[in-house]
Amino acid sequence: MKRRDFLQAAPIGMVAIAALKAPSASAATATPAAPVNVASFGAVGDGIHDDTSAIQNAVASLPPYGGTVVFGTGRFKITGPIQISNTAIELVGSGVGSTQILQSSADASGIAYISSTTGNMLAGNGSLKNSLSVRRMAILRSGTNGGSAIDASWQSATDNAPYLFLEDVLIYGDDNAGNAWNIGVRLTNANGVRMTNTSIRGNPFQTNGTANEPYTMEAAIYLTGDTTFGHIDHFYTGVSGGSCNKFLKVDAWYE
Repeated sequence: MKRRDFLQAAPIGMVAIAALKAPSASAATATPAAPVNVASFGAVGDGIHDDTSAIQNAVASLPPYGGTVVFGTGRFKITGPIQISNTAIELVGSGVGSTQILQSSADASGIAYISSTTGNMLAGNGSLKNSLSVRRMAILRSGTNGGSAIDASWQSATDNAPYLFLEDVLIYGDDNAGNAWNIGVRLTNANGVRMTNTSIRGNPFQTNGTANEPYTMEAAIYLTGDTTFGHIDHFYTGVSGGSCNKFLKVDAWYE
């Protein structure tokens, strides 16, 4: 067993991970439930109304094995994280220029996902994995600093199945000082990851007052895990970032 602590790469400017050939990023699970639309639960998407409860109710309406939550065109303001646990779920927007989730509360994450089951299996159906997919949307912080746009964690995995999918996703803080995510995507025990056409940006107008680490965003991608775990099955295609202290930060890598 070998440990490599705190691999940190590509400070500050614009960087991109070279495209890697990956297996087809098909959904990690079959989700036979019909998709639900957040508008059906009262989400307004005008950037002013608090849509947190409506989005949370849409998530809660899915069966235990998961399903798809659809966001139409709009800016969906939230004042707390979208909380998801122990399921296979897909959040789908209408495009990065059309669908925005806007976090307006200090230090709150955008999407908070947790799998607390050993091996990430869903009870009663071994073919289903606890997985998170986010597609075709932007996750924006405005008015405050802090939190992670996506904060997802799993128990130690028992296989190399993918657990996180990001496709056509933009993560950023708007262009005013005081509006930056602390972490773009924070993953704990994420054994399998697929990121495609994803851009993670800090805020070039925001500084934390030190010359060595001028940006509030600590890392665009932060991988961490427990003492029995290895980040094994990761594929990144067309992933870029900028205005961050570290593009990639890896802590507690075991193999």
